[in-house]
Amino acid sequence: MRHLAALLLAAILIGGCSTSPVSEVTASGTPAAQATVVPSTAAETPTAATPTPTSGASGEPSAPPVATPTPSPANAAPPKPADVTWTLVEQIPVKATGRTLERNRITWSSPDGVATGFIAYGVTSCLRNAKQFDNKPCVVKGMRIPKDQLVKLGTADGRARTMDISWELNEIGPGPYAAVLLRAVNAVGNSIFTIAWSENVCWKCVY
Repeated sequence: MRHLAALLLAAILIGGCSTSPVSEVTASGTPAAQATVVPSTAAETPTAATPTPTSGASGEPSAPPVATPTPSPANAAPPKPADVTWTLVEQIPVKATGRTLERNRITWSSPDGVATGFIAYGVTSCLRNAKQFDNKPCVVKGMRIPKDQLVKLGTADGRARTMDISWELNEIGPGPYAAVLLRAVNAVGNSIFTIAWSENVCWKCVY
């Protein structure tokens, strides 16, 4: 009887220690003893940096900028002579004719290496010989000069910046030219005229 009572007591004690079964399953459905964490290989492999080429709108690499060529002065007609002066140098009596030889000097400025020569022209008549222009220059800036009114008086090479012009004067009256014009020239063309000197209009003067 004592032995049977001891067995019954042991059964009661075991049943009172646990009211529910013990689980071995995790929330994920994987046995806890078998759960493993696999590291990400992508995170461990560094990605090499690749330089990005400079590209234009088409996606192709841009070409280096090309410098625009500057036109050479030798490819254009020269500018007109600047800073022109007209100076009386001397007057020499010519006994044989009773006239006076007058020598005048033109000076000017011009860019080096552009003009190959300079030409001086005399204008044979006063182109503004009218009452409203009395005592005003015979030739002014902007006038059209007829070719048949021009006489070549002298030339100089492209390095020159001075030229002497001479003519004979009568005892009374004007000289043979109403004005003197100067222009620069090269193989491409001619500059416009610069007025070196002009006589004044003398309306209805009689000599």
